[in-house]
Amino acid sequence: MGQVLSAIKTNKALMDEKGYRTVAEMLVCEPDRFAGRKRNRGGEYTHVIARGELEKEIHLIFEQQRLMGNRFATTENEAAYVKIWAAQRPVATKEDILNKIGDCTFEKGEKRAPKASYAFQYFRALDKLNRLRILTPHQPSRKLTDQERNLMIPALFNHESQKYSDLRKLLNLNDEQRFNEIFYDPSIPLKNNEKRIFLSLSEQYKIRKSDKGSPRKRSTSSLSACRL
Repeated sequence: MGQVLSAIKTNKALMDEKGYRTVAEMLVCEPDRFAGRKRNRGGEYTHVIARGELEKEIHLIFEQQRLMGNRFATTENEAAYVKIWAAQRPVATKEDILNKIGDCTFEKGEKRAPKASYAFQYFRALDKLNRLRILTPHQPSRKLTDQERNLMIPALFNHESQKYSDLRKLLNLNDEQRFNEIFYDPSIPLKNNEKRIFLSLSEQYKIRKSDKGSPRKRSTSSLSACRL
């Protein structure tokens, strides 16, 4: 929110300093600042303009069109246009949001869990770990032990993603051991084969990163990786 308000203040100051009558005039006359694009893009808010400035531009356009004899630019049409332009959908209620959530496949009468929820992300981690197998030459494939699962859970939650190479280090596997989910190309080094991401819990990672004091984050290391 701070970045948005700061951008609005900066752009308003620029308009006042240069005497620009409209937002469009500023965009055209400031090629160094607005060259190539007129909209914001991911993570940037430099092009945010106050709604009040845009409304002033609408009124000015209608005023100038009336002076030039445009029969459409009546005060009635101006008011109707501004009303349509300024219209906003009401804030969604709790019921509105719940109505958009599908029903759970397994639990009758329950809604689906949000993808970013802790419960679903924890389920994903356990499901992925329980399907993983360690392959060792001349030996049967094996599941992860409870101790190995408990070692992996904090690593999965405390990083944006974990690669198979990260798993190898945590599990202290030797170079002959392999993961069942990878097709190993013998023509490239082992570490290159295992650059693939094993699991990304990026949603939970971002939540934890933004809430460093969360009790859930502090207790991650003590999670028990129970069997599904």
